[in-house]
Amino acid sequence: MADWRFENAQTWEDLLAAHEKWHQDYNFQQHMAHEKRDDGSHSPTAVLEWIKGMQPAPDLVYCAFSAICETRTLTKAGYAKFRNFLLYGERALAGQKDAH
Repeated sequence: MADWRFENAQTWEDLLAAHEKWHQDYNFQQHMAHEKRDDGSHSPTAVLEWIKGMQPAPDLVYCAFSAICETRTLTKAGYAKFRNFLLYGERALAGQKDAH
């Protein structure tokens, strides 16, 4: 992320616009990794154009991940319980909410 546009972003909107520009440039430019292809596909977009996906609804994504992204409270020793495991968080954060 040492790109000039990222460094000069002053607001969150500037950062989002810089990321979108980088994303477009990266995906549509010719890449060395694809320069020897015989099918004429020299950019990531051209190589992957046959893949068709779908954007799931936000409610479906939430439903799928909410069970594993629950909020837990750390114990005095700094551990969070997940299933049959105690995961170490940080002793100084005891009693704080933590998202795993």
